Amino acid sequence: MKDKKKGNNKGPKKAESATTHSKVKGEGKESHQQRSVGLDSYIEHWATDRESWKFNKVLQTFALEHVWDKEKIDKSLFRKLLPYLGSIQGGARDRLLQRAQEVIDGDNQEEGTLKRAIKVRSTLTATAHSADDSAEVDSFQ
Repeated sequence: MKDKKKGNNKGPKKAESATTHSKVKGEGKESHQQRSVGLDSYIEHWATDRESWKFNKVLQTFALEHVWDKEKIDKSLFRKLLPYLGSIQGGARDRLLQRAQEVIDGDNQEEGTLKRAIKVRSTLTATAHSADDSAEVDSFQ
């Protein structure tokens, strides 16, 4: 193991640090754009071929965190995303429904964000009721 001496490692100069930081910011924006494209493909695959579709936690997390953000998830992708969000189960579904309700109940929000929250809540409650109905039908057979 190499012996590291404290104090000998000088950090980057301020000019270098600022340059590096701005590069990282630029990469982050590109990463969000790439994730949006990846999410679009992921949702399309989920909708058209569920047998070969595979769960992707990173993309689902991206969708759940940015569902309210019109810049990261545009209108077209949001429309495709709604049925997928309706299929989410467990704690992720509960947290999404809670967050949608918080957005609806909040004072300061953009109109587009409020509309999205209402649509998400409606989708989640409608799919919960249809799942309950199908469970009742199954129990009578």
